[in-house]
Amino acid sequence: MVFLFMSIKVGILGATGYTGVRLFSILLKHPEVRIRWITSEKYAGKEITEPLPCFKNISNIVCSSVRDLERLEKVDLVFSCLPDGISMKFVNKLYETGIKLIDLSPDLRFSDPEIYRQTFGIKHRYPELLVKSVYGLSEINRKKIRQSVLVSNPGCYSTSVLLPLIPLLRRKDLFDKKFVIDIKASVSGAGRAPRPQFHFPEININTTAENISGHTQKFEIQNIIRETSGEIYESIFTTHMMPLNRGILATVYLKLSDSGIKADEIFGILKNCFAREQFIRIIYPDRLPALNDVCGSNYLDIGFELQDNFLIIVSALDNLIKGASGQAVQNMNIMFGFPENSGLENVPYYV
Repeated sequence: MVFLFMSIKVGILGATGYTGVRLFSILLKHPEVRIRWITSEKYAGKEITEPLPCFKNISNIVCSSVRDLERLEKVDLVFSCLPDGISMKFVNKLYETGIKLIDLSPDLRFSDPEIYRQTFGIKHRYPELLVKSVYGLSEINRKKIRQSVLVSNPGCYSTSVLLPLIPLLRRKDLFDKKFVIDIKASVSGAGRAPRPQFHFPEININTTAENISGHTQKFEIQNIIRETSGEIYESIFTTHMMPLNRGILATVYLKLSDSGIKADEIFGILKNCFAREQFIRIIYPDRLPALNDVCGSNYLDIGFELQDNFLIIVSALDNLIKGASGQAVQNMNIMFGFPENSGLENVPYYV
């Protein structure tokens, strides 16, 4: 593959939330990116260092209001980190100008407007965008992403579950059509806006179960599995909020149709799919994935064990990087022909 090295101009909508901040940080170090503007309604007219002193002596860019979008400099690509229901309005406006876009909200993750309505309980205002957008699961949809101008970045839970599941579920004879997903999630996944249940006295030394009736990403996962495998799978989906800043540990339980399958065969399926993928690591057989091994990086670790007649998959990722901003940058690299690891070379924090 021939890489087309060039400098591109980028804008970020909603740059002062957790996802936007992480995206801004990654792009500051990207050798082929020049950030021309960022927006923040709360901090419009203020330098980024006022709400985020961590950028002192690194960047003095001034936040703009999204209301001034038409007056901002024309760029090659815009990332939208705006909330769901709001992002689609500005993505639609920019799409009509011919700018390439990556939307980190869930607004474009369903190709069918009816499934979107059923999932979110509202009618999609721009259903034509759903057909035109590409689901940005980098390692699975690379060819489509490369040719696209509009990419919908997957959810963090969805990324942690879909990447290990898709290659396995392509083998239609291996599993029953229903599986269980158990997510251990960090607090940053709920966003930067304060909520009572995430105040320090509420979440510290505490764990709570959420979304037992059905998280929106449950339906995102089921929809993408149906589109990629051609089969309808149902899932039971539960998230547990942990007193952690970052990270997602996902455990998926699949009942085996063939009790005679060996662990080496499971390993072979995963290895064959991801052998050339820099950011996917198969952890087998010595241990299982852990958050310390991935947080701060764009890596996703996958491990598994067989127990009785079940395959138990464990995956770990940083929800703000591989689960959001890192994958968005990976998708940008694919779209513009940059090396896929550009700006994403950080090693995990470990501790």
